[in-house]
Amino acid sequence: MIKGVFIAGTDTEVGKTFVTAGIAAGLMKKGFSVGIMKPVASGAVNKNGKLISEDADFYHRIFNLDDDYNLINPYCFKAVLAPGVAARLEGVSVRFDDIKEKYYKLLDQYDILLVEGAGGLLSPLSEKLATNADLAQELGLPIIIVSRSAIGTINHTLLSLAYAQNVKRLQVLGVIVNQENDRKSTLAEKTNCEIIKEMSGADLLGVIPYCKFVKDINMESLNNFFLDRIDWSIFGYTS
Repeated sequence: MIKGVFIAGTDTEVGKTFVTAGIAAGLMKKGFSVGIMKPVASGAVNKNGKLISEDADFYHRIFNLDDDYNLINPYCFKAVLAPGVAARLEGVSVRFDDIKEKYYKLLDQYDILLVEGAGGLLSPLSEKLATNADLAQELGLPIIIVSRSAIGTINHTLLSLAYAQNVKRLQVLGVIVNQENDRKSTLAEKTNCEIIKEMSGADLLGVIPYCKFVKDINMESLNNFFLDRIDWSIFGYTS
């Protein structure tokens, strides 16, 4: 079974957090212990006098995680910017060796650890402008690319796949297409998935429709929503 997976996006706001949570819920329901990590985040909010990542807080709330916030989200910035740019503004050095150390601390506690990136695959995470792709490479993780369903996604997804595979030589497990808002599906959205698969040769691991109850979701409803929409075989689960 795969021990760790990096969840990358073609862009920001494509639904990486929702998809990561859905995968985690499904694997937990199947009996695996699952950890989640969001190494770098920006656009943090103030909660009880402390800056926290809304994504990390979402994971804590849904899964009642016991892990320290500093392990789940080692670097958190207030500015709504690419994390690397926010790090420069705040004078913070984002150290991949530090992230790696915390990654292995979490990995020792779980059957599988899901690592969610920030923004798109090439969004800078550090003040030196190292990217999500660089971090996945540093951690030695295969990646899943989450893309939006709307028009324009073919280009974004193919470029992300090409960079991951041909430039960074990352193992791409496949693509999950997520409908990130409640607009009515167009012909483009109905055809994009198969075109991406045909043009890239990448495995299509799931097509996720818009979820109307995200704000009120819990682990059980997440599992039910994702159960028949993900190809679980990539995680070593075939039944």
